[in-house]
Amino acid sequence: MNVSILIVNYNTSQYTERCIESIVKYENTSDIEIIIIDNNSTDDSKEIINSLTHKYNFVKAVFLDSNKGFAFGNNRGFDISSGDYILILNPDTCFREPLFERLREGLTNNISAIAPKLYGEDGKYQFEYYQRFPSIRQYLFFYSIYAKFFKNRKRFIDKYLRDSNAVSNYKYPSITQLPGAFVFLKRDTFETVKLFNEKYFLFFEDVELSYKLSKLGNLALASELGVIHTGASSMEQKTNDVLYGIFIISMLKFFKYNYSCSKYIILLLLCLTNTLIKLIFNFFLSPFKKDLIGTSTAHKYILRNLLRI
Repeated sequence: MNVSILIVNYNTSQYTERCIESIVKYENTSDIEIIIIDNNSTDDSKEIINSLTHKYNFVKAVFLDSNKGFAFGNNRGFDISSGDYILILNPDTCFREPLFERLREGLTNNISAIAPKLYGEDGKYQFEYYQRFPSIRQYLFFYSIYAKFFKNRKRFIDKYLRDSNAVSNYKYPSITQLPGAFVFLKRDTFETVKLFNEKYFLFFEDVELSYKLSKLGNLALASELGVIHTGASSMEQKTNDVLYGIFIISMLKFFKYNYSCSKYIILLLLCLTNTLIKLIFNFFLSPFKKDLIGTSTAHKYILRNLLRI
């Protein structure tokens, strides 16, 4: 069994190094290759990654000259990979036990991809990462101006956002989608769905991957296995101001590429209306509430990018 591990790094060198050391601790390194794809980091990533390639002969590096996003980075890593199995792995994860042999056993004919459970540094199960595919109601209840009335109501969260199967006691429960932090699948399966869609810069590239994989077979959670997931962000502060905007634009892209034209148009109109209302309110309230500048920046980002989808 040969596994190619793809890790996209952007200003997360300390996490990437820790992640790789944890893999080395628990897995048979003669059966793996680790490919680190650096998205033109501005920290000490190049030095740390180069030191890892010199330390371990199974670690390879790809240095990109610009940050074109998570999807693009993973695809460039896949281009030089050779494993029969592919692991898409976030740098802010740590192995705490051997995984690959048991994950391979879980990849039966009716399962297209599999992942262990994600646990925080505090040991708590991060079940909130396992969600349903996006819908119009999900947007309205959790990401629009109406979210304050619904986002904390368990009934709506369980029905429209969270996948309840993620807390199942079965050995391999089927779940709606796999978090992009850890996706284990066969090489030919990844090729069948044509890798990641590079039209996404951030968010929903992993959702679309799960959506396509779900058409080939079940997505499974290896409930007896787990990894530590820090949930660290590699986004710069200036980007954080428009993080919501990037999220909404990516959601619109997902609807456009995967759902019917009518669903996409409905979401587009709802997003446009929501953004205009927020900008109008913020315009009148900003002299009194300076903290509205960030949300205005996010909604201006949405307006600028709506016609570029």
